[in-house]
Amino acid sequence: MDERVTDEDAPALPAWRSAPPTVGAVLVTHDGGRWLPQVLASFSALEHAPTSWRVVDVSSTDDGPELVREAFGPDRVTYAPAGTGFGAAVRLAVDTMPRTDWLWLLHDDAIVEPGALAALLDEATAADDVAVAGPKIREWPSLRRLLEVGLTVTSTGVRETGLETGEPDAGQHDWPKDVLAVDTAGMLVRRDVWDELDGLSPDLPLYFDDIDLGWRVARAGYRTRIAPRAVIFHAEASRRGIRRRAAGDVEPAEQRRAALHTMLANTSGPRFWWQYVRLLVGSLLRTLGLVLSAHPESAGDQLQAVASVYGRPGRLRAARRRRAATARRDDRAVRHLFAPFWLPYRHGFDTARDVAAALVRPEAVETTGRRSTLDDDGDAVVTLDDGPPLWVRRPWLVTVGVLVVLSLVAGRSLLTGAGDSILTGGALGVTPGSAGDWWRLWFERSHEIGLGGTGLVSPAVLLLAVAATPIWPSPGLLVAVLLLLSVPLAALTAHRLGRRLTDHRRLRIVWAVGYGLT
Repeated sequence: MDERVTDEDAPALPAWRSAPPTVGAVLVTHDGGRWLPQVLASFSALEHAPTSWRVVDVSSTDDGPELVREAFGPDRVTYAPAGTGFGAAVRLAVDTMPRTDWLWLLHDDAIVEPGALAALLDEATAADDVAVAGPKIREWPSLRRLLEVGLTVTSTGVRETGLETGEPDAGQHDWPKDVLAVDTAGMLVRRDVWDELDGLSPDLPLYFDDIDLGWRVARAGYRTRIAPRAVIFHAEASRRGIRRRAAGDVEPAEQRRAALHTMLANTSGPRFWWQYVRLLVGSLLRTLGLVLSAHPESAGDQLQAVASVYGRPGRLRAARRRRAATARRDDRAVRHLFAPFWLPYRHGFDTARDVAAALVRPEAVETTGRRSTLDDDGDAVVTLDDGPPLWVRRPWLVTVGVLVVLSLVAGRSLLTGAGDSILTGGALGVTPGSAGDWWRLWFERSHEIGLGGTGLVSPAVLLLAVAATPIWPSPGLLVAVLLLLSVPLAALTAHRLGRRLTDHRRLRIVWAVGYGLT
């Protein structure tokens, strides 16, 4: 029997292939000369190429600028100053390139497979409400391990991929699906939606900009899809710390600050206040745990992140107003895109189990140490330098730690109860029996202080009342802590002001220490 293949039997091609939409590709580079030769070679092998290209180089000091000039020509390269975030760099490119139907965002440490853009367009054009499409991302240089097949976030602000650590790609996630967000490495986004939402948030220069954009896309009524046939290999140079740091790069605390900002800026309705308190308490508990586990640098990052977000309520209110202006759905309508509520608790249990195992049977814990990342065959492929000592990397953190220790030594009599402390009596007054006495003093109409009076009470009374409420029957503990830590607290205040006056780090530290000791 003669079997002939007819046009009806052939698989139907996506509609976009008969009239391809325009795609503007944006490549952001920053000291990426180590990866760019292979990255640029992968662009030249694309089966479906973008309509236009634009490159933004952020103050690179290696041969990266020369490589992109040779590949794209000098007229397609824009130069940005140090400290320019990824979103701001993309904005520079979009403003100077011809308008296109779609924008394709690319990193300088991510190789794309030949069919990546075509597969992304297949998924992105499948429905009118799809605004963002993202690729399956595998690890570079191993090329086998999965990194991301879509992203979400837990209620505690932890980025979640849904993958096991080191999970190999065996096709187990090869089906398109709706997700909360996709990585900016290889993200394809509709230009009209990009304009409607004003692109990536300028408040998030490096971390969580993808989660934030995906969250805003979902609340605006659009969908984000994962296209597993589009494959990208990503080195994750910034996240792994293998990209050379330079002046103007974000601080280590930026990752946690970005997480807190994203959660509080996007959470809507009454749930916002629950998240506001929960994230604050959780961050403080995490800080305490890091201190107890001898990770002072990470603990300092946590506190710096909390101070940056909670200490600037005006910036948070402005971010919430911008998101409310484009939102058509509340959190309930997009709740299915988030991680299950129990996931943070499972992560906490796993961490506690690993810590207990390390204490009881340290020989059974498998580790590769800090200095190398191993591929699947056990060969070291990336060497991580320990870098300079802590006092060189984080001089202000070390200075605060020294001030705290000196304050505890000087006021040790308050802790031990031995000897006559010079911090009691005199003008300090008597510590009340409970926090309720401070609250009563704040709200009562007349005050039995000295000769009595009806004047306003000092605002410090309200602050003391609020701070002492969690330890209601023991306000003396709060007073003792404030007295013991008065020097480092004064130094922290002066240093915060100094950041607005000068960029000279040593001058700020000397001034803050001098102010704290006077």
